[in-house]
Amino acid sequence: MRGVVFGLDGLGRFGVVAIDANLLLRVQLTDALHEVVGETVVIVEDQNHRLRIVAGFGWASSAFGKVDADPNRNYTHANCLYSLYKGTDMTESILVFRELRKDFFDVRAVDDVSLEIPTGEIFGLIGPNGAGKTTTLRMAATSLEPTRGKVMFLGQDIWKDPVRVRRQIGFLPDFFQTYRQLTVEELLTYFAIAHGLPGLERRQRVNEVIEIIGLGEKRKTLCKGLSRGMVQRLGLGGAILHRPRLLLLDEPASGLDPLARKAMFDALRTCQAEGATILISSHILGELSDLCTSVGVMDEGRFLAAGETRTVMNELLPKRKIELRVLPDGHTQALQHLQQHAKVHALLPEKGRFRFDFDGTDEDLAALNTEMVRRGVKVVLQQESATSLHEAYFAVAKGARHASS
Repeated sequence: MRGVVFGLDGLGRFGVVAIDANLLLRVQLTDALHEVVGETVVIVEDQNHRLRIVAGFGWASSAFGKVDADPNRNYTHANCLYSLYKGTDMTESILVFRELRKDFFDVRAVDDVSLEIPTGEIFGLIGPNGAGKTTTLRMAATSLEPTRGKVMFLGQDIWKDPVRVRRQIGFLPDFFQTYRQLTVEELLTYFAIAHGLPGLERRQRVNEVIEIIGLGEKRKTLCKGLSRGMVQRLGLGGAILHRPRLLLLDEPASGLDPLARKAMFDALRTCQAEGATILISSHILGELSDLCTSVGVMDEGRFLAAGETRTVMNELLPKRKIELRVLPDGHTQALQHLQQHAKVHALLPEKGRFRFDFDGTDEDLAALNTEMVRRGVKVVLQQESATSLHEAYFAVAKGARHASS
């Protein structure tokens, strides 16, 4: 019994419901106590989107009875208890690095890295070649032991039971190698057998994964006839067959054209929606800013910044980029005001348009616009350009290298 859910029923009584978490994607507590008097009622949905009821109250050492839920019945969900994937509490950090270090002779590839990655995130590990990204991923995947420090997976040191950890993670290297004489379907079936999936579940899961990675029309194609992008998506399919809790992806979009990258990232979003946490390394910063919920900027073996994507970009580049357009008869007055404003920097005037950096708040920006109008300037447009991950990365990398020189 691997998943145990705690909660209060509709009468405020504390109860425990034990669930065979291998089969479940979502769990919610309901207030429908009139259906099962005196019991906590839990509505669950399995991987085939079938509703089930799991009911019970008090401590349980075995699974409670399950009955098919009536899809026509109106079940009211009073409280969302947990969003679960294989019994994982989505509020905890699934992966933690503690003072992680890796030396190769006299070269320090990873230098005392400490980081927590919350469950359910798509975390982007960005940095130039040689920053330590691949080494960090290999240590997280149990394929490389650290010189010092720990990698914690679901609260446990991964080296205490690396075999158990490997059953719960998926790893995709930057270049995925295939058996060229096997078809797409045959290769995924081979991996499914290696993961121990039984016959019926194996066939169902292979079919599901082929659709997720968008190779339905290529299932009978030999691997040697696939493009680079298709091979990478096939590698992703092999990494997710066993429904891992954690996906570790090393430059999965490297060398792919825009359409192939989009297909890859669409597949990753599907994996996240199914409950996987994803740690992805890349130097293709533009796509990661849209894909990732959090990022870490890495250079010379250290994290220079880490956190939610937008927060990191705002912290690294506090000056906001503003575009202001005015009617031509107000150009001179607008220029004079902007040149005198203490929070306006790097002003680039054009005919009827101004671009500048602004280090003030929303209130300061609104006050600037109000003052323009008071001076008789007719403002056509005032907008803020989104800070790009490219700009944030180059800013922090430049600052770090300047500090070390």
